[in-house]
Amino acid sequence: MKVTLQEQEGHLRAKKMKCEVLRLNLAKEKECRAEEERRIKVTEQLEASWTRAEKEEAAFCQLKEETTNNLRLREEKCPRGFVMWEVQTLKWLKLDSLERLMGMKVNEAVGHKQLVRFVNSFSSNLEEA
Repeated sequence: MKVTLQEQEGHLRAKKMKCEVLRLNLAKEKECRAEEERRIKVTEQLEASWTRAEKEEAAFCQLKEETTNNLRLREEKCPRGFVMWEVQTLKWLKLDSLERLMGMKVNEAVGHKQLVRFVNSFSSNLEEA
């Protein structure tokens, strides 16, 4: 059986077409693999970002709670500190007044009853504080 030239050319064209189809399929497959690799890489980056975001959110919540607790403690301490300052100021003012009265007593400018009244008020205020 002799194959004619036209048959050989037909076979050759068919083989060329088959090669072209295979080449196109290979190029498409290569493109699909590259796209899949990019998708996997982006997915991994996204997961890493989510993990970092969750850690940052947990750290933020902890810091917020610590800050709130510290502010509450300061808020509780502040009135006590102010009251102590007020008591100390009152004591110093009374002591200063007492010293001035004692100085006046030495000069006989203050009556005995006024001095006793002031000393009693001074003592009662110290006991209340």
